[in-house]
Parts: sequence; C-alpha cells; structure tokens
Amino acid sequence: MRRDQEGPSSVMKVIHIRAPRDRRHLRSTLASLALALCCCAGLTSSTRAACHGHDVLRAIMERNPDAYAEIATAAQAMPFNTGTLFRVSRDGISPSFLFGTLHVADPRLASLPAQAKEGLDASKAVVLETLDLDGRSLVGGGPDGTGLSTALTATPQEKSKHLLGGVDFARLKALTALRGLPETVVETAKPSALALMLDLPTCAVHKAGDPPFVDEQVLGRAKAKGLKTIGLESALEQFTVADGLSPETQATLLKAVLTQSREAQNIIESSILLYQQGRTGLLLAWTSALDPFPGKAAAAIPLAFVDRTIRVRNLRMRDRLLPILSKGGAFIAVGALHLPGQDGLAALCERAGYRVERLL
Repeated sequence: MRRDQEGPSSVMKVIHIRAPRDRRHLRSTLASLALALCCCAGLTSSTRAACHGHDVLRAIMERNPDAYAEIATAAQAMPFNTGTLFRVSRDGISPSFLFGTLHVADPRLASLPAQAKEGLDASKAVVLETLDLDGRSLVGGGPDGTGLSTALTATPQEKSKHLLGGVDFARLKALTALRGLPETVVETAKPSALALMLDLPTCAVHKAGDPPFVDEQVLGRAKAKGLKTIGLESALEQFTVADGLSPETQATLLKAVLTQSREAQNIIESSILLYQQGRTGLLLAWTSALDPFPGKAAAAIPLAFVDRTIRVRNLRMRDRLLPILSKGGAFIAVGALHLPGQDGLAALCERAGYRVERLL
C-alpha cells in the first residue's frame, strides 16, 4: 500500500458498548469513552510516521486547468477569501481578533504566530469553538449520562451496512481496522460520526508527546494569564450538527470518505500549504467542490454535510459571538474554514457593523 493510500485515522476514538443496566456503570463506561475521544488518544510515536503527501491543487491546475479554474473562481467570489488573522473593531470599544487554525498535527503548524500572540496578549477574554477539547462534557450529555451514546449511535436506518453495498461496507470495515478501531464502530456509529473519526491519516493525528495544537496553546496561554475563557459550542453540539441527513446523503458521505481515503496524505499536505499561504477561500472552495479530484468518482463530500458543519455552525457561533464582540477585547480562535465566504465569520461580523481588517 502506498503512503497516500493509507487508511484514514480518527481525530476522535469511539468505542460503542452496549449500555449496561446499572446507571453508575453506564456513567463510568461513558467517562472512559469520552476520554478516548481526545485527539489521537493512544497514538504513540511508534504508530505514527511523518506525512508524505503532495500538492493536489497544483496537480489539478497542471492536469485539468478547467477543473482548477472552477474551484479558483468559486474561491475568488468569496468575501475574505484570504487571511488567517483579522482585527474586528468598532468605535468606542477595544478591538477583538479573529484567528483561524488548522487542526492537524504537523511541525509547520506547531507554533502560534507572533501577531496572534500579540492579539491574544492584548485581549481580556479568549473564545474557542469549544472549551471541551478532550470530549469530557460528552459524558454528561443527558440526565443518565447517555449524551455520548445518543450522539454517536446510528438508528437502524442509519447503519452503514444498510446504506452501503457489500463491497463498500467491506472497504469501510477495512479502513477502520487499519486505524485500530473495533468492528463494532462500523456496525453502530452514525455515518457523520464515522466521517469525523476517519477524517485524518495517522500521520496527521496528534500523539502523546507532540506539542499541543494551536487551539490548546491559545487556551493554555489564556489560563496562564488569568483571562476569561468562553466556548461557542459544546462538543455534543458539534457531534450532532449533521443529524437528520437523508439516508441517500449519508450513503454518499460514506462513499466519499472511502474515495478520499486514498488521497488522505495528499489532502493534508494541500490543506497545510493553502493555510500557510492564507488561501482559506480556496481551501473552502476545494472542500465544497462537486469534483474535488477530477476523474475520481464519488469523491465529493455532500454539500448538505458541508453546509451543516460549516455554514450552520457559523451562524450559531455568530449568534453567540456578537454579545462578546460588543464588549471588545476578545481573541477568537476557530477552524480556518469558518472564516471565509458570504456566511463565514469574517463577513458575518462585518455585516453586524464591525470593521474587519486582515492582519495575517
């Protein structure tokens, strides 16, 4: 198997276990599961090698210029299509800062940029997508501790073996096995949860001993300075945002995961390069493209899933962010794909009456 065909690995590890009757046992079980949801839980240096992908966008530009032009045109039409750090200001209050991060373990992304540090140090509050960076709050999602189980378990109609043909289902089982996940994950997890679990190749998953993700660095710096910390979403909300997709859409999502798994390391390399260049609009346009890998059938992530995980969450975060912005002095760190576009956070802040200026 070539490196770029490595089976995808998870940002979050989930093991489904039949709920025991005793509620105290149930809560203990779910607590263990929530801890396993930490990025790369259980991954060691011996199980993760460096990524060795290539730049897919450059290859598309050279081999299929029409397909590249379509993606680039979509990106060009987006407001705030470049930039990873913005000053958000209004007369009479201290400026806030909006910073986009990339949730990938790579040495090139291990440090918080100097300008972002300056903005953070000048702020009085730090805002992240979620403060639940290790998934612990999922344990308490319901009065009996069943939030985690509900968030991740498929209904009978959603189970992958009913959505996929025999060949594709066997491929899905093989991919999860390559990641070291038990077979019960494929049998019981929601397709949207599987898509998140199989999002990254092993080489891009944070492991014990790695420097903390930039989001964690931001949170740690805020705590060290005694700054107020705010989460815009709960981890449970993030997991359930794609609930209710049609069976057809969920089947298409799983097939796209299977197809893109062959390009996993190339996707990571391309994403890192675009992020370093500040071309977040192009990254979003490629993510949303109907033909992200010309010549490869069934590679496109369903737009309904992209809409739920990007636009719908942007609107929710906007609603919770505006009261914070009105006080000024906030440093906001979210995934970079939440910044660009008509319904990206930068444009949403501007439409709410704020000046939004690119710094980085």
